[in-house]
This record gives sequence, structure tokens and C-alpha cells, in this order.
Amino acid sequence: MFKKVETGTVVITHVEDSDEGDGVPGGTVSSATHTAGEPSQGQVSEGKNEDKQELVGRSRGTSCKYVMMYNKHVILGYLMLFCIFLGLILPYILASFAFPATEYNQRGSCFLNISYRFDCLPGASRPTRDECLGLGCCYSSNSKDLYAPTCFHSIPSEYGYRVTNVTASRGVVVNDAASRDGPKVKGRKMYRLGKAGDITLNLGPIKDKTNFGTEAWSLSARVQRGGSDVVRVLVYSPEHDDFLKDDFAAEPAASYQLDVVVTQDLDGDFNITVTRLATGEVVLETIFGPMIYGRDFAELTTRIPTQQLYGLGLRRNFDFEPNYKYRARWPLFTRETTYEVDNTTVASGNSGAHPFYMNFERTPGYMYGLYLRTSAPVEVGVLPIPAVVFRGVGTLWDLRIMAGPTPRDVTRQYTSMVGRPAMPPYWALGYHLCRSGPAPNDFSVYDGVVKGMNETQLPYESDCIDASLSQSFAPLTTEAQERVTALQKEGRKFMLVQYPYVSHSSAAYSDSEQFLLKHNDSSDYYGKVEGQAVGYPDYVNENALPLWLNHSTQVRELYANADGVMLLNNTPLNQAELNYTLWNASEVMCTPDTPGACCPDPALPFLPSGVEDVNNHSLCVSLVHPSLGNTPHLHLHNAYGYFHHRRIKGLMKEIAPKKRPFVTSQSTHPGSGAEGGAFGESFGGNFMEQKVSLVQVLELGLYGVPLAGVPICGSRNDTKGELKSEWCLRGHQMAAFWPLMVSHYEHGHEARNPTDFDKAFAYHLAVFIRMRYVLLPYFYTLLYEASLEGIPMARPLFYEFPEDEASRAVSTQFMVGSGLLVSPVLNSVGVQDSIDATLYFPPGRWYNFFSGATVADSVNGTDIVIPTLLADVNVYVKGGAIIPLQGNLHDWVKTTEDSRQVSFTFLVALCCNDSSSSPFDQPEVMAQGSVFLDDGETPHEVGVDVKAEHLQMAATQDKVTITRAAPSGGGTGLCSPATSYSTVISGIRVFGLAYKVDKVTANGAVIPTKNIHQNMDTGTLDISQVGHDWCVAASLVVTWAASDL
Repeated sequence: MFKKVETGTVVITHVEDSDEGDGVPGGTVSSATHTAGEPSQGQVSEGKNEDKQELVGRSRGTSCKYVMMYNKHVILGYLMLFCIFLGLILPYILASFAFPATEYNQRGSCFLNISYRFDCLPGASRPTRDECLGLGCCYSSNSKDLYAPTCFHSIPSEYGYRVTNVTASRGVVVNDAASRDGPKVKGRKMYRLGKAGDITLNLGPIKDKTNFGTEAWSLSARVQRGGSDVVRVLVYSPEHDDFLKDDFAAEPAASYQLDVVVTQDLDGDFNITVTRLATGEVVLETIFGPMIYGRDFAELTTRIPTQQLYGLGLRRNFDFEPNYKYRARWPLFTRETTYEVDNTTVASGNSGAHPFYMNFERTPGYMYGLYLRTSAPVEVGVLPIPAVVFRGVGTLWDLRIMAGPTPRDVTRQYTSMVGRPAMPPYWALGYHLCRSGPAPNDFSVYDGVVKGMNETQLPYESDCIDASLSQSFAPLTTEAQERVTALQKEGRKFMLVQYPYVSHSSAAYSDSEQFLLKHNDSSDYYGKVEGQAVGYPDYVNENALPLWLNHSTQVRELYANADGVMLLNNTPLNQAELNYTLWNASEVMCTPDTPGACCPDPALPFLPSGVEDVNNHSLCVSLVHPSLGNTPHLHLHNAYGYFHHRRIKGLMKEIAPKKRPFVTSQSTHPGSGAEGGAFGESFGGNFMEQKVSLVQVLELGLYGVPLAGVPICGSRNDTKGELKSEWCLRGHQMAAFWPLMVSHYEHGHEARNPTDFDKAFAYHLAVFIRMRYVLLPYFYTLLYEASLEGIPMARPLFYEFPEDEASRAVSTQFMVGSGLLVSPVLNSVGVQDSIDATLYFPPGRWYNFFSGATVADSVNGTDIVIPTLLADVNVYVKGGAIIPLQGNLHDWVKTTEDSRQVSFTFLVALCCNDSSSSPFDQPEVMAQGSVFLDDGETPHEVGVDVKAEHLQMAATQDKVTITRAAPSGGGTGLCSPATSYSTVISGIRVFGLAYKVDKVTANGAVIPTKNIHQNMDTGTLDISQVGHDWCVAASLVVTWAASDL
């Protein structure tokens, strides 16, 4: 192990297993140490035989030869000289003669642990030794790690920046800096950000070229505070980054959690460090790895405290954490791509780009977050040390570091910047149906679905009728309009599916032409979708859509006809096969007949991993946005779907100002949650895709988009062209607990409406869909909380149990709020009747949601194998939760409107046997919860009176109290005038009672014995016919006791 050695402003520690190669020193250096004051094994042995050695010495005499060979002091001297040789002289000899590569690295060291290797030429095939050394990098082709780069940066890297000037505003403390080991470093200055102020650095590149040969730019770096919990580090080029729109609101902090220090050495080397004051944990450090910023390429690296990293999606992955061993790299670049397997089209693109992550620190339970504010294509990579590498094309580095220190705190801080999630209408939580029909104006499939859903008594909320109903903004046909009217007459909603592009052959094209994206010379641009030439509206321009609609009343009427809108293919999709030769040919022009000739070759030296051509499958990055000063589309690409989402939401709000808009988008971006929900296509019908979909839904919640879902049974066939009913059943079991539950499939793929299966299968589905409707008050309350603080409804286990290490690796189970643990089956039962599901139960007491039996009760969490039948869904209630329920699994309700007219039952899950182990602030409390209800459609906006009900619930060992809070602003809530919505509590269900109950009262009145049912085997108590209306009496107290108590 190398000792701690300072190289400039870098301190290299924990350097092990450096391998020998062609251009880097190798070999493993190790040393044995023992605790001070304790003799080593050799010392103990020597002490025991000291007298004997002296006697032998006297008999032999003390010759010079004997002293040199046997005297312990001389031997110790030999060892010291040998150590000096190994530590000082041998490395010099090796560096001077054996490894000439160090001649090319005058600034840094190549003596690096393999884990510290930062790729010097990412994306390129492995360069030769001469190519690598010519770049000023280190080279080693001999490595046991097959994933380690052979050409890598030294530390410090040759590619970096030096400070040319520092400006510190008032509030910044400036002094001579001491190194971390204590002694001062000559010429080093330290700038510490106080409660206010900012630090600005002017930076000059060490090399005038990037490692890709493009011009390196001079930079400015600015460090600021955004209140008590956020630190901003902005790195940009004032000369070239004219597209920067600075939205950061610098705020002084009364107190702060993060210490921010900028050190500047005499030679100009610098380091920006962000440290948690409470623990000393470094959460951002800019000195490790290269800092590169120039034309068409930028790179920035920060070390992270642990490998427990969550975010930086969307990725099509099965786990939350990236693979550090393989040095995973992936793009944040929205586009829809596919590949063929067994004659089946498989999706591989990314519908969302979220440059945000949450990272656990080494201190148990502590977490911070980092948001890179950019909409340009970015590659993310990880290194084993661990570290995160950002590589960008057309981006700047605008980092926002959030202090946390809990996952909930990080979410609050993040959504305060990008926007709190929008409160959806109540009906958005129902079950939604959609499909692409067999042919335009063929409604036979839809008509069959309507009939079958009613026959099998399956609840559903909305239908799109046909996803291709109104492509290119064409008005609905008479036949389509008849079905929309009939659907709405039944109390259901019409979801209009819309796409971002406009067909060149449509009537809407001429009205929208002046608002379409064009080239820098104002020439027309065309893409291609389903064989048709299309144009793309400039949704970035906030005036484009309103002006277009002023020209086209038919388009406005189309949206006015809809209750909600589902936006698809808005990454945006472009299926044109590009031919750059045609673009360069003067005789070929960009026309609707030649969309492949509509884009110049960007000739970028670097492309994010997995992106072969930045123009392919999407918009040409050289298009311009006139409303932003002709900013190239490259800088805004990942936000195209976000702006599409935002404009359509604004339109729906304008059309119906007294109702909450419900708009979902396939493409997502930071801030999408404030516009509505997330729903997309391109998921296959198999268990592997089910795992991917679960991770994406949970990740979207972390990104501030809590109302998220994907097609329940997949929208495409699997790689064998088959759709298994087992997988679709498991999909319904899982999606019943998702924030958004939608069944949808794409054109040309196997139908998977609930009515496409046999009736026995449909009845199974009915159980899980009804279960969802029973839980809607709980879901709605969670989404209300999300609108206030950003906290997601569906949560990874680590989110609720941040101090539980085992919860951090679980990606196949999830929490719904704090009270429900859902453990879906993600494997086939095969030919067996059931499957043994190994489930993890975090610390605490857990009850079976259906039976009330205690399944787990542990302090540290435990794994349990649960045999699971095909018709079973593994759902558990956490001890300490009170869950509001409305309705039951047996009675059919058609819609959410019907479900709201049924009385309530409250499920009380006691946390523990006595108050000594209660986790709540009041020891006697053993369960608690809340309910939020309103009319389900009035917008939650400042100045709007929302008639709402707030109930607070708390339980002890022998009673539960449910209290209606007084409506805000002196209002009457839902009680006056009376609505059709129920405000009656008819049942109480208690889990965790260890004694026989003989007497139950409700507000002092004894409940008849016939309305009390107890199962002593499971400890469950059911109380029915309570009959309490909270509009009549604001408080309900239900007690239970044994006869001798």
C-alpha cells in the first residue's frame, strides 16, 4: 500500500494492487504494522530467549562476524536500510528506466490503483501506446481487470485548469490554508463560503486542446449558497455558453449543513470541496480525475462516499445501483430505438433523462443529492473507487448539491428547485385502458372491450378508444365522436392520445408550418414516422401553440373533447434513415420526399455510450429555437418532451380552468412531475421487462414524478412473439399498487385487453383492480403529500429505511407510502402450483394485509420464504400504520366516482405489544395515519377555495381516535352543501391484539357482539356497523377491552 502522498493538491490514499504494464509502474507495495505498545510476534519470541542468547554469546566471544550476523540492533539497521531502498531508491530506478511512460506525465503520477483509472479516450477503441502517450496520458496493457482502460489519466491529470483570478464577495473567509494533515502548504490560499456571498474563479486550461483534439476554452466557476440546504457550483465558458439561462436563486443561510471550501495553490491548481459539517464527509470534490471543457466535449468527475447511488436515469436496468466492477457507462439522451430479436422488435431507447442522483454516505442513514442542470446529451460513468464521471456534448456544468440528510429531505430540496408534483384529479388513480386498433376507424376491438368489461364487472376509469384516433391533430370522425359521447355518458373519461409531430399531408400542417422547427437558415426540416413526412412544432416557444390554435379551431376542439391527454413518442420519434451524403449533395434538397437528406453530419468527436449518431432516431441537433436566440436543439434536446408536456397541460387548463388537467408524457425531464404524470410505450411482455418497469416507476418517483406507470402487460410482444397470461396476471398484481395503472398495447402487437383472456382469468384480474379501488383514499392522500413536499407514493425500501443496509439493495419490492410493503412475483411458477418467493422484511412488525397474521417482527430486518400461488399477491402492512379503505373486494364499482359513495373502513396495525417499544413521539401511540379528501377536481392553486377533508388517526393498545380537522379558511369541506361522497365510517379492523376482546364501544356506545369478530390465531379484530359520520360528529373514539379489564 502506498503511503499518503501529496501530488499538487491531490492526496492519494488507499492505493493497492497496481499492476505492471507498458507505461506505468507496477507491483504491489505492502507493509505490516502492529499496534503501538504491543510487541509483535517476533519481539515476544526474542524477549523470551534473551538470557539464553547472552550466555551463548559469552561462551563464543563477541567477534565482528557474529555481531554483524546475530546482533539484533545491527539486524534492525539492515532492515531499516532495506526499507529505505524499497521506499525511495527502487521506485526512482523503476520510474527512470523501467517505465518510460512517466516521461509524458510531468504533472501527475501514473502509480495508481486500477480503481483510480479515468479513461483518457472514452468511447474510442483501445488506443495504441504511442497514441496514448502522445495525449499525455498513462498507458498499461497488462491488467487483471478486463474493464479497466489501458489509456488513462494521471493524477492530477494533464487535462485540467489553473486559477488565473479569484473574486470573493463579502461573507467569504479568506486565509492561508493548512493541508488536511495539518502543516501549511506554501502559497496555498483557502476561501470558505460563509452564510452568504459567492466565490468566482477565472480558469485557464493547462492544455490548449481537449483530449479529442478540439479547442479547450477558458472558464468561469462560481460557488454559491441556495439557503441552508443547497450549494451551487457552476462551471461554464462566458465566451461560448451564451445559451445559459441562470435560474438559480442565491439565498443567504441562517445556518447550513454543508461546508464549502475552495483551495488555490501557488501554481494555480485548485479544488472545490463540499463537506458535511456534522460528519466531515466529503460529498463533492473536483480535483480527482480530469476537468475538460471545450468545443464539443466536456468532462467532470467527483468522488462519491459510497457505491450506493440511486438515479441518473432512465436506464433499462433491473437494479437501482450501477455496476461499478464493469465501470458502467450509459447515456442521458432521450430517443426511441429498437433492435430485432427472433423477428420481434425490441425497444432499447430511453424515454427520460434525469441528471440527478441520491447517494448514501458512510455515516449510517445519511444521504445527500446532486442535480446537474442540463438538457443536453450527457454520458454518465462510474468507477470502483467510487466516483461518478459526467461527459457532455453541448453542456455546461451547473451542479446543485442538496444536503439532505435523509432521502425525504433530498426529495424536498430537489423538487423545490424543479417544481413540486402536480395534484392529479381523483379519477386519474383509476384503471385506464388504451390500445392501437387494427385499422383506422375500425372500432370492433373497442366495442368488444366495452361489452366484456361490463359483463365481467371490471372497474375502469377511462379509455383512449384507439391510440391512432387523431394522429396529426385531425378532428374525430363521426363514428369516433359517437363512442366518446357514449363513454362519457357512462361516467367514464376519454383519454386523447397525441403525438408531437404533424403529418405533412394533413390539414393541420399548413396552420402549424410557421411554428415548426427549422434549420438555422430558416429552411424547412422534415422527419419521418410510419412512412409519412412530418414536421415538429417548436414547443420550447411558449407562444407557438397558442398562435397555432388561433389559426386552427379544429385542433382546439379536439383537445376540448378530451378529459385527459396521453402524450406518446415525444422524445421525439423520427424514423428517417439519415444519409449525410445526400445533405452534402447540391442537387438533393431537404423535402418531404427526402427526409433522410434533412440533416448535416454533426461530426462530433465524442458520443455518449450507446449513441452511434446523435441525430439518428430523433431530431437533428443543428435545428434552432428562435425564441431562445436561435439556440441549437443540441442544448435542449432532452427537454423537448418536457416542453411538449408543459404546453399541452397549459392548453387543457385554459380549456377547463375549474378542473385539474390530467396529462401524461412518455418523455420526462426534471420538472415533468409539475406538469402531470409519466406513461410510455416500448415494454415487452416478459418477466425481465417487468423488473425494468418496476425500477423505472420507482426511479420516476425519486425524480419528482410520482404519478408514473408503464403498460401493465407490456405494450409489445416478447422476444418469442408470445404473451403469457401468467405474466399479465402478475403485472396486474403489481400495478394495482402503482400510482398510475394503464393497460395499453401498440399497433401490430398481440392484444392484451382484460377481455382478451378467458373469463376465469378476467375474474382474477377483477380482484386486483377492485383492490386498487378500495385503497384509493390512501393513494390519494399520498399524492396530496407529494404535491406539498415531493415525497413519492411508491418508494424503494431504502427510502423508508435509510439506516437499514439490507434495504438498499432491494429493487424487486417497494413501499406504498410508509404503511404498505408490496412484494410482486417476478418469476414464473412453471409447472408448479406455487413459487417460493424469498422476501425481505425491513426492521419492524409486518402483518399480512389480507389475514392480519404477523409475518415478521425483527429489529434488524429478515428474509423469509413465502410460498405464493398464481392468484396470490404478497402485500404486508407495517406495524404502526393506519390505512383508510373504501369499499370491498366483492362489490362492483364502475368508476372512482362510484367508489367514493361507499363507506370507509380503517385498518389499524399496532406496532408493538406495549408502549416501551413505540416508535412515535408519544409512547402510548402504537399506530397513526391521516386522510386527505376533496372534490377530486378543483385545482390546488393560490386563491382557489378547495373543499377538503383532513382526518387524523391515532391508536393505542386499547383504542383508536379519528378526528376531523376544521376545514381551512373557515370553510365547510365536503359536508355542506352535502355531496354524494360518503363521509361515513362503518368499520374498524385491528391487527396485533394478543388478548380476547369482549367489549367494544364507539363514542361510548357499546357495539353489539354480533358486529364484533376476532381471530385469536392471527390477532385480528373486526368491528362492523360503526355508523359514524364525521360531518355529524367531528371525532370518533373506538375502544376495545377484555371483560375483566
